[in-house]
Amino acid sequence: MNNKYFSSICKDVFAIVYPKIKSKKGGVLYHVLSIILEGEESQRDELCRDFEINQSSSLDEDKRLSGEFLNDATKLVYVERLKFGDFNSTNLATGISDILDNVDLTKSNQSKEERQMELIITVACLMVGAFTCFKYLQRTRSKNEISPTASLCLAVPASEVYNLHEGYDLNRDDVVRLIDCATEFLCVPEYKKISVETILEEGRSPESRLKFYVRINLKNGGNIIGKETQYGMKRELPLNVTGKVIQIGFLKNVSILREFNRI
Repeated sequence: MNNKYFSSICKDVFAIVYPKIKSKKGGVLYHVLSIILEGEESQRDELCRDFEINQSSSLDEDKRLSGEFLNDATKLVYVERLKFGDFNSTNLATGISDILDNVDLTKSNQSKEERQMELIITVACLMVGAFTCFKYLQRTRSKNEISPTASLCLAVPASEVYNLHEGYDLNRDDVVRLIDCATEFLCVPEYKKISVETILEEGRSPESRLKFYVRINLKNGGNIIGKETQYGMKRELPLNVTGKVIQIGFLKNVSILREFNRI
């Protein structure tokens, strides 16, 4: 790939797209994007909303929008880098939008209309690229905003957890059921240490009323950290929350429960 690669792509796209839109007097930019994003209508609609592109816009409106977009890109590429000495100010491209209306036909085999359409199509190519970058930013921010892993520490009757073991995976319904049957609970970050002595096998029975301790790590469950009511915990549990049993067993010393919230 060389530095003329983008120019070549735009010219190839123009050669394909221009015959399909040259007779249109309105909605040109919208129709160009519809062609480029054929079969991806939802992406086209989202892009058009983001850039305020109208399906029935006039050619003048499309030229104005294209000019603003190109001016913005020019400012980013040239003006912002002049202070670093990367470009010579005498070569700075200014007034890009004027190009759309003032084409020197003596220096081109294209008609004024073709030249205008080529610039609009070039802008459409740039917009698709910018939109792809925007979606990448959305995905990245979404990952960063995922709530951290929380630990849900519960004191429950043995009869409710007799069939659970360390490493056992839980879905949201399982977690809600355990919250409902807990007598004491604590919601803490995953990294917080809580020293609870348990005996792994003692009292395991569907009839046992002995008090068991279970610690569950909740992926995407960070919003429940610090909650002090059952309702508050259940309300903040995401639909996609998943849990894993980290510790379980008969509670050897119930005095630790003084630090817990009581139902």
